[in-house]
Amino acid sequence: MNPLVSIIMPAYNVAPWIAEAIQSVLNQSYQNFELIVIDNNSTDQTRSIIRSFSDKRIIAISESEQGLSAARNAGLKTMRGEYYCFLDADDVLPAGSIGNRVKILQENDSIDFVDGMVETRDHALRKTLRTWRPSFEGVLGDEMNKIIPRCYAAVSWLIRKRNPVVLFNTEWKSLEDRIFFREISKSGRYTHINEIVYVVRRRQESLMSDHSTMERAFRKFIDDQKNEHHQQRNFIKKQEKVFHSIFMKTYARNLQIRMATFHFVGWIRNSC
Repeated sequence: MNPLVSIIMPAYNVAPWIAEAIQSVLNQSYQNFELIVIDNNSTDQTRSIIRSFSDKRIIAISESEQGLSAARNAGLKTMRGEYYCFLDADDVLPAGSIGNRVKILQENDSIDFVDGMVETRDHALRKTLRTWRPSFEGVLGDEMNKIIPRCYAAVSWLIRKRNPVVLFNTEWKSLEDRIFFREISKSGRYTHINEIVYVVRRRQESLMSDHSTMERAFRKFIDDQKNEHHQQRNFIKKQEKVFHSIFMKTYARNLQIRMATFHFVGWIRNSC
C-alpha cells in the first residue's frame, strides 16, 4: 500500500517562487500525496498562480487570520494523510524526498520522524551555500530543547500523524517552527537518511537577518525552559553559553560592539 502523504504549504506574497515550489511537489517520485496550499491574504499574484495548477491533488484554501502559524494550523486541520510534512512556498523538495522516507516509516512503526540533509542555496537556487547533515538518531528527549539541536535545521521532517494532532502556538511570532517541532518531539523516535530532502532558498529579506528579533526569540526560548521541572541547571547553563556565543559573534561581525560585548560577558559568566 502507498499511504497518503499531506504536504502543507503556507503562502504569503510569494509570487516569484511558489510555482517552483509546487512543481517540486508534482515532480516527486512518490505520487500519493495531497498538497495543501494555504493563501494567507496575499496581495500579489500568489493566489492566481496557485489556481493556475489544475492537479486535483492540490487543495487551495484561504486563511483570513494573519500569520505563518495560523496558515500552517489551517493545513493541519485539513490534512487527511497518514504522514505529513511542511514545505515553505519559496523552498523546494528534491524528487526523492517523500518516497525515500515513506519507506522507512512503513518498515518501522517505532519511527515517528524521518529527516535528511538540508541544503541552503542562493535566491536563484543555483549556488549551494551550505549543507546541513543531521547527527542524531533515537528518542529525542532534550535534543530539541538545545539552541543548536543535532536533528533540526528546517521544517524538513516527514512526520507520522498521531492523534490528537499538535498545532502551532500562534503566540510565537519567531521560532514558531522550532516550538512546534519541540512539542511533537516530546514523544516519538527520530531517524534520518543520507540524502538531501529539503532545499532552502536564501532570500535577502529573510527574518533571520533581523538579529535583534532572533535574539529576543531565543532569549524567550531559553527562559521558557527554566520553568520546565525536568530541565537541570547545567543543561540550561550550557544553552545560555551557546546563546551568548552565537550572538556575540553575530554582533561582532556587524561591528555592533556594545551588543557583542554584552554577549561576551554572558558567555564568560556561563563558562565558569
